[in-house]
Amino acid sequence: MISMTDAFFIEGGMRGLTFPEPSWARLGFPEPPDPVTSGEGVGIVILDKLDNPQHFRHLGSRLNKISVNDDLSVSCSTFCYDHSPLTEFGHGDCVLQLLAQRPFEFQGKVHVGISPAATFYLLDETDPLKIKKGLEWVVQKKNEWNIKIVLNLSVPSPLTLFQPSFSDPLSQALLPVIESDLLVVAANGNSKAHINLHPIEFFTVGGFDDHGSHDPENYRDHPVVPFGLNGDGHFRPDVSAPFDQLPVAMMEEELVYFSGSCGSSSLVAGVCAYMFSIFPELDNETLKYLLTVSGFSLKESENQAMTVHVQRAAELLKSAKLPVNKSSSIKINPGNCTISSKNPIERTLAMTGQVHHHILSRERLWELVHDESPLVCKNAILALSQTTLHADEKEEFWSLFHLATNQGEKNGIKERLLYALLEQATSEDLDKWMELVKDENIDAWLCLRLYLQKFYPSAPNMTHESKPDPSITAKESIRLMDWYQSLDSFNTNQR
Repeated sequence: MISMTDAFFIEGGMRGLTFPEPSWARLGFPEPPDPVTSGEGVGIVILDKLDNPQHFRHLGSRLNKISVNDDLSVSCSTFCYDHSPLTEFGHGDCVLQLLAQRPFEFQGKVHVGISPAATFYLLDETDPLKIKKGLEWVVQKKNEWNIKIVLNLSVPSPLTLFQPSFSDPLSQALLPVIESDLLVVAANGNSKAHINLHPIEFFTVGGFDDHGSHDPENYRDHPVVPFGLNGDGHFRPDVSAPFDQLPVAMMEEELVYFSGSCGSSSLVAGVCAYMFSIFPELDNETLKYLLTVSGFSLKESENQAMTVHVQRAAELLKSAKLPVNKSSSIKINPGNCTISSKNPIERTLAMTGQVHHHILSRERLWELVHDESPLVCKNAILALSQTTLHADEKEEFWSLFHLATNQGEKNGIKERLLYALLEQATSEDLDKWMELVKDENIDAWLCLRLYLQKFYPSAPNMTHESKPDPSITAKESIRLMDWYQSLDSFNTNQR
């Protein structure tokens, strides 16, 4: 079965004539962070793995690995710097480079990590129990190592029905650090198909399209970034940071561009480490508040999360004139939720409860697919797809997808439909999936790519970027259609 993945994007050398500005400039730093002092003395735990520590020799003993053994004992060691080719790198390597890369100049611009003087601890686990044990151990060491930040790059399961936020096992695994007053910086996700969003206790970072520039006039919503109320009634995310074209030095004489909410949240974790290092008395709540209220609002957007702007945040702190925070939360009591409630959060939570207790009919779920609330809609779609869809139901999902596309729907319903169809796809569905070749929706392109990889591995390769280049997409679409038509011709001749 194909699973929905919260994809990240690693792109090659920048196309076109205009290179994006360095990440620090796009975050509102007045000058490049100092590689000797930015983040100095601050410990950051990153929930990710390194594929090639060779890129980080310059960190020496400031780069450590936390290991949780099968018997749940925990240990910490420095990385072994071997001689692996520098061309090898992965997700965690890009994350750490955004934080810790050494200064370098490219196209006349200085690039540097946001908090290169910090100390880093990587915890590479996916089992919630092991994550919890590792973090309990971190809590014991937090004062000795001055650990301030935990960078959580996971999102709540996209295959779980809408629920209170701490029902998620990975969120529960982070409770030890929340209860110990460590700052959890969390990635918000890369698809509007997401139903569950992080708890308010996490400092959650979404993304926006800054067109590679620090100029607020260029700031816009990014089409894949989710936002809205979580299962507790709190608006997520807290802040927004650049999402696309985040430069990292991974190959000689060429930059690699990292994109996605993991990149955005890594940048903000670096900003937090920087702020802690220059304002040692700063506490978590004040820092979060400063970053939440001091940036810019996105133009023509329903996303309430302001952009992060370091200089404005620092000036606001120094002025001691903090504005009043306007909460977008609503009070939710899961025990009193009903499916007839006027509140969409309560309706959706009630639906989840009735599905779990097997007291909601399939007919009623189909009625809820047409609810006026996108959240109710998406939850009903997910609930239906958790059991086998009949042929006529799959056909109805495709019809709803095309209807949502034609209506310009932007709340994640069509993406949720596609991931549901992808979960139950078969090789016989090729004709339906090939209708997406010319669809400009980023999730649609990803789903088509995943479908072909599973059922038709001989199909031409498709790139997956958070901000596709139309000229490349057009060429790949032509190659895909040529392949599809040749396949159809072959099948006709066989008959």
